[in-house]
Amino acid sequence: MPLKTSYFNSGIFRNNIRRFWLITFSYTFFLFLFVISYISRITEQINRNNGSEILSDLGKMLFYSNDVMVLFLGFYPLVAALAVFSYMHFQKNTAMIHSLPVTRSTLFVTNYLSGLFIVCFPLIFNSLILIVFETVTGIPNSPYSWIWFGINLVLTFLLYSFAVFAGMFTGHLAAQAIFYYIFNFLALFLETVIRSILNNFLFGYSSYYSSRTFDAWSPLYYLSDFYRGFRSDQGNIAATIGYLVAAIIFLVSAYYLYKKRHMEVATDVISYSFVKPVFKYGVAFCSAALIGSIIVSIL
Repeated sequence: MPLKTSYFNSGIFRNNIRRFWLITFSYTFFLFLFVISYISRITEQINRNNGSEILSDLGKMLFYSNDVMVLFLGFYPLVAALAVFSYMHFQKNTAMIHSLPVTRSTLFVTNYLSGLFIVCFPLIFNSLILIVFETVTGIPNSPYSWIWFGINLVLTFLLYSFAVFAGMFTGHLAAQAIFYYIFNFLALFLETVIRSILNNFLFGYSSYYSSRTFDAWSPLYYLSDFYRGFRSDQGNIAATIGYLVAAIIFLVSAYYLYKKRHMEVATDVISYSFVKPVFKYGVAFCSAALIGSIIVSIL
């Protein structure tokens, strides 16, 4: 009889949900407070005004408190990735986990899905509350709640996949968090530094009137503008599709990196030898560019 290999282990999945229930609970609770705050504001507006024009804009109020969602999306996907893949950073834990009678593919897929569930359940739960409330109260333009849910689901998928991807390059728990935030703002940092250098050394060049090109490449920085676009009915659909494609690329890349990862790299800052020269010269370049731009601006 041929052996069938499953890519999902329900026992590991349930164990992860039980171990890290506090992440799900806290995210659900804080997101619930955010939703309740929105519901109270929108209820107050309904009681105060009955004009159809005002009611038609109520759905857009959901996108005004975007700073809170930036904090949530910048924190909880990373925490979930750190939690479910934390064993990779400790030698005893990684040896124990990889001694289980399951393949590496099963371990990765199960841990990934459990972490994704941890960060997606609070969003799904609270979005349902929003949609039911708007349906019951008959608020016009309730599709804004669906839009809010959809783009936050895509952003959660992106940032969580990116956090898992960043964790494949290190065997240190703190380094994974540092890499996550550094890579999130790397494109923005490089663009700012290069513009500063060109502005100081290239005659006739001025970055004052030129808009930023790579803001969308730094999702956490771009989130406020991203939400603002959907609030004004000019949402960046191309960026949304790009984020979805990028999330899939990060997921597939993390899967293959995990299969090639050696257990011995636990506690190492860099887990792959081919990344070490890239990391070394990349840090040197960024440091030199930053220090150089600071010195030039002072002079």
